[in-house]
Amino acid sequence: MEPPENYSDVTRFENVDYLGCSQLLNNDDDTEMKLLMKVLDEQKGTQTVNVTLEVPHKITGTVRLLDSRGSILSSFALVNIRFCIRGDNTTSQNNCFGISLTHKSTNKSKDISTDILHQCHVFRTSKTETAIKALYCFSYAFANKSSDIDENRMKFQFESVLEIKENDGTLSKPNWKLCPQHKGVFKVRRDREKKLVVQLKQVGGFLLNIKKCFGMLLAAGRNLRHSDFQLLEMERNETNCDEPLLSGSGLVLQEYGEEKLKIWEELIEHWESTEKRPDEIDHLILDGIPDKLRGKVWQLLANVSESLELVEQYNVLITQPCPSEQIIMRDIHRTFPAHDHFKHAGGDGQQSLYNISKVYSLYDEEVSYCQGLSFLAASLLLHMKEEQAFCTLVRIMFSYGLRDLFKLGFDNLHLRFHQLTCLLKDYIPELSEHFDSIGIETHMYASQWFLTLFTAKFPLQMVFFILDIFLSQGMNTIFHISLALLHEAKTDLIQLDFEGSLKYFRVSLPRKYRTENATKRLIHRAVNFKLNHKKLDIYEKEYKQLKDLEKQNGDPVLRLEKEIVRHHANTLRLERENDDLAHELVTSKIELRKKLDEAEDQIETSANSIERLTRQNQDILEDNKNLMREYDQIKEMYRRDVLRLEENGLRSEKLLAEYKKLFSDRSKRAENEREQFEIQKKNIIARISDCDKCWSAVIEWEQSRIPANISSATGGVDILAKLDEREDHIKSLEIDLAQTKLLLVEAECRNQDLTHQLMAQTENDGKTWFKKTITQLKEVGNSLKNNERSNSSVSP
Repeated sequence: MEPPENYSDVTRFENVDYLGCSQLLNNDDDTEMKLLMKVLDEQKGTQTVNVTLEVPHKITGTVRLLDSRGSILSSFALVNIRFCIRGDNTTSQNNCFGISLTHKSTNKSKDISTDILHQCHVFRTSKTETAIKALYCFSYAFANKSSDIDENRMKFQFESVLEIKENDGTLSKPNWKLCPQHKGVFKVRRDREKKLVVQLKQVGGFLLNIKKCFGMLLAAGRNLRHSDFQLLEMERNETNCDEPLLSGSGLVLQEYGEEKLKIWEELIEHWESTEKRPDEIDHLILDGIPDKLRGKVWQLLANVSESLELVEQYNVLITQPCPSEQIIMRDIHRTFPAHDHFKHAGGDGQQSLYNISKVYSLYDEEVSYCQGLSFLAASLLLHMKEEQAFCTLVRIMFSYGLRDLFKLGFDNLHLRFHQLTCLLKDYIPELSEHFDSIGIETHMYASQWFLTLFTAKFPLQMVFFILDIFLSQGMNTIFHISLALLHEAKTDLIQLDFEGSLKYFRVSLPRKYRTENATKRLIHRAVNFKLNHKKLDIYEKEYKQLKDLEKQNGDPVLRLEKEIVRHHANTLRLERENDDLAHELVTSKIELRKKLDEAEDQIETSANSIERLTRQNQDILEDNKNLMREYDQIKEMYRRDVLRLEENGLRSEKLLAEYKKLFSDRSKRAENEREQFEIQKKNIIARISDCDKCWSAVIEWEQSRIPANISSATGGVDILAKLDEREDHIKSLEIDLAQTKLLLVEAECRNQDLTHQLMAQTENDGKTWFKKTITQLKEVGNSLKNNERSNSSVSP
């Protein structure tokens, strides 16, 4: 994409392949546009034209297609574009995009609708990013309001709310919670799956119905350019369109504004104090009752607060046996299986539902228990206690006339079918003619609507909204809702045959109202439906007259044939319902079987793991015993070696002490003899010092004695040297003994460390570690033995 020199001018896309155009039946149907896009992309060939696409930046601009020479091939006003779409990312059309145009036809006709043509132009780019940017440029142009726009243009004001949710659960069981905000900043956590929720509410201008949108543009940071945004495609909620919605499915809006809650709380308080229904209740109910207050408001609408006798009867009847127990138990298991409160067999929800159904069958002996009551009772139980739900159910059945539909062979129900058939002819004649042509009768699709008040097949959000209106306005609400449903589904139903229509009522129609906006749109259409209630009385008289004529003038054979046809139709309807229930049962069984297989596999895996760990534990215990036995043997061997070394040390010390004593005695005796000799010598010399003859003899004797003294002195030196050597040897022995004792202490410490290691790492260390330890211990033992031999080699 080349950025234009003037940003307010146009954006030019070069080397774009124009695949062609085709007429559309519905310009808002993205499925039809994607199918057309796929066909034109697969058939591209010589008819493909390489063009340059110019997209204006203002809504008043013109889109132009230029050839290679710059000539205009085609152009159309941007305001004529109704819808833009890009191919799915998972297909080969991910780099294709289409534009839906609406313009007047050149052929004049009386029918205004035929004068308008819807066409789809399909383009292909070389890169997916180019297609995304092209759609973004169209979106920007739609949002860019020029200053020269006519002042008479209508203005609409919207409020948008952005929320980010994080999954605190698992992929199989998600638990989405809102991220906290502080000063307009979301506080998000890492490594959590996130969901972006945008709520758009119109607050100005007349009500617009938004059917399609381009998606969402998202970018990170501030002060961003438009080119920094990335297009996010909307998440598709469709799962398997061939599967009907399970009863009890759908999310219910739990969050309401504080102002709305305050208004409702003040209204309820005033209602309870004055015991008079407020006039503004009918207007407030159109947007739904806050879910947290819905149970209280339902009781006030049905005047349940005055039903103390019903509560006493409930407590009495709940203890009595019920003849319809088997039928009730069968219906309970297929009532709201998609809701957590009722999905568990034997849970609190199913037990409460059983209690209410049982007590009502005993309370109303004429009607007893009929199929479909459990769905209505379950809807009440989601908002109030058992006793309150029972009282509300009784009020609905008696005060609102719902029990009349179950009486006298369902005659009153057939009257309602006749009234709805006549209303369909009056208000939606095209659909009525189509039903007559394909053989669709009213009872084939409306029986559950009347008997269960739309609670059996539709999402919970819609069920609660319908009960809000029903409790406020009465039985005629069913006609309003039915006509509104048929009016919104008219376009789809007219194109279907008999089987397709029945499947549409069973599968597609409930899926259309899974969102709050779709439900509110239906409720507003139903309430605002201009229905003449006097016609209902006229249709009732006609029905009674027809029945009287049949009884008076009817041929018994013809009457029986009609009865057979009617019973045959009822049989077909019941068979279809039975097929639906059987399908739900099979689906539930398959799911339960899958879970059971997973549990059995997990149990088998756990058992194998336990067995393997048990064998490993036994092997470890056996190895531990062997190691302890070998440890005791090594300990005993070292104890004996230590005792022997201690004995050798004591013997060496004793020998050393004897040597010391011997040398000490001899040294003392020699010293004494020397002193005595010196004393005697001095005495003799002193006596003969006066005699010259004797003195000369003494001198000769001294001279002759010098060599002897020298030799004796030499001998004494040798003896002293030997004594020093012995003392050095003794000292070395003492040092060796001390070293031996030190090695002994180190060996004992090492032995203790090895013992601790052996006990702490038995599971991880094997025989290799033990052999290494034995080798180290043997080396220490050999060193001790060598020291012992060196000590014993010393002679005394």
